[in-house]
Amino acid sequence: MCREKQAASIPVLLLFSMKLTFLSLQNQQKCITVEKAASADAAVNLFLRGLVYMNIYVGNLNYTTQEKELEDLFRQYGEVASVRIISDRDTQRSKGFGFVEMPDEASAQAAIISLNGEDFMGRPLKVNQARERRRE
Repeated sequence: MCREKQAASIPVLLLFSMKLTFLSLQNQQKCITVEKAASADAAVNLFLRGLVYMNIYVGNLNYTTQEKELEDLFRQYGEVASVRIISDRDTQRSKGFGFVEMPDEASAQAAIISLNGEDFMGRPLKVNQARERRRE
């Protein structure tokens, strides 16, 4: 999802044949390419979503935790853009971890600091900024 307020803060975007290359975000040199997008708009939306929202890893979840419960927990610290609990493809059972996206970095950091190690539904949470997924 592209948010106008957040999109305006990105200095330079170059779009070449369904690949998006980003140069200079907050005075840092970064190059990121998003491939396999259905359209140029989809590429921009995927790209902006990855840059604008802070993606938070939440581990050691109780296997019965629902996305709404996790959203309510993080909403205490600010706006929550999305919540996703990862489940096994075959059994559809929770794998005990998930991801929360928050648009405001300060709120996300406050949530990480406050919730890491805290008991939630009988288990101490492992909460930190999600690392980029490695592609092999």
